[in-house]
Amino acid sequence: MIKKSFAVLGAGRFGRSIAEALYTIGEEVLVIDKNETAAEAVAENVTQTVIGNYSEEAVLRAAGVQNVDTVIIASSSDVKSSILAAVILREMGVKYIIARAADKTHAKILEKIDVDTVIMPERDMGERLAHKLTSSNFLEYIELSDSFSIAEVNCPSKFFHKTIKDIDIRNKYKVNIIAIENNGEVNAAPMPGTKLRSHDVLIIIGSNKDIEDFKNL
Repeated sequence: MIKKSFAVLGAGRFGRSIAEALYTIGEEVLVIDKNETAAEAVAENVTQTVIGNYSEEAVLRAAGVQNVDTVIIASSSDVKSSILAAVILREMGVKYIIARAADKTHAKILEKIDVDTVIMPERDMGERLAHKLTSSNFLEYIELSDSFSIAEVNCPSKFFHKTIKDIDIRNKYKVNIIAIENNGEVNAAPMPGTKLRSHDVLIIIGSNKDIEDFKNL
């Protein structure tokens, strides 16, 4: 398999999960974050980290972002920086841009400036759940590459009443949980101590093979 290269802008919980999962399946992963602590926390689990403001063109060019296959703007907390980064990336000729939006207005702006894929977990999850058949145990959420996706999976009964840490999902099953939905309530940043329950819908990220294996538990 030919390696693909990714740049993840923002090393928060969402960005870190994506970056580490991509690196785990063998992709080249660059992470940029102006928070030194956040960048250092992910450094051992990705190809390269850069400490800097990802909304500055000089920082992006110095890091070589213009040469990667896909850039993921993973942070949505600073809307201005997210939009500015997207504009700069488009002007730099980046091949494919994925961005996480904080709300519908943010999403519309990102779409207007030709971001290729806009992710808004709460909106996207709600729309998919509303049309989901009860017999379906798995629904592809978004394909990040030919072999790597974010997916929606019903929580296996063997995990009920256990915490994410107890299950050790990342090490045992090679996928990361980035969100949990239960009866219309969304936990977009589950912690290691979060306990899984009946009727939980897990949003996981990983290789297509590992996701398929997890689905069949």
